[in-house]
Amino acid sequence: MGIVASAPGLGRVGLHDRWRAALFVSASDDTDPFRAGEVRSIELNAGVLFPWKRVRWAQSALAGFHAATDTIVCPTCERPIDERAERRSIRTGYAFNSAKRIRILGQPEEGWSLTATNELIARGLGSDGNAGSVIADLRGYRRVGTRHSALAGAVRGRALVGR
Repeated sequence: MGIVASAPGLGRVGLHDRWRAALFVSASDDTDPFRAGEVRSIELNAGVLFPWKRVRWAQSALAGFHAATDTIVCPTCERPIDERAERRSIRTGYAFNSAKRIRILGQPEEGWSLTATNELIARGLGSDGNAGSVIADLRGYRRVGTRHSALAGAVRGRALVGR
């Protein structure tokens, strides 16, 4: 575990990866100036990452929980501000990679990869509102022409809902 501190914020990160699944947790408390007031963000992330590999491919799945509280206080602003926002979400993710890499350059040469993430923000978890997002990235690599030459293509997409 490590600790990171800088005035006026504080953060703590932990990772336990002795088992096949890696457990992680991070927490932070950060205060920044905002006009004549300040913004304070308190965050907590916790979850588990399940990686598995074979000779020609690697995959991982992620499940986590995110909690954040943001407070804006500016009593001396032209219009005084004293607001608080609560966000609680469940995050999931999946990654697959079968792309072979060029040893010298470390660049993908042949194969494909897929990454997908999802976040669900819900009042039922303690948030101020409901929202969600899904993001996906698919990439393909095909060796062409001379040695270590590759043609690469990518398709990305996202969907966002809520306020």
